[in-house]
Amino acid sequence: MKPFAERRASTMRVMARIKDKIAHINGLTLAMSIRQDIQVGGRRSAAQYQYMLQSGDTAALDKWATTMAKTLAVFPGI
Repeated sequence: MKPFAERRASTMRVMARIKDKIAHINGLTLAMSIRQDIQVGGRRSAAQYQYMLQSGDTAALDKWATTMAKTLAVFPGI
């Protein structure tokens, strides 16, 4: 992320841009929220981002979990 002083777009605008860019991906559901200091409910994690894959097809889930892990592994700090 850019330093706060360099940001031009609001968080809501950035989230809208991301949703627009991935809208064409069939079967993908993206839930984004603005992180607050206080959180109630949901999964607890200190991570800034969380990814969850779900499927009734364990073979497909295994394939995509492996693909996603390999893809994310190229980024430093993940």
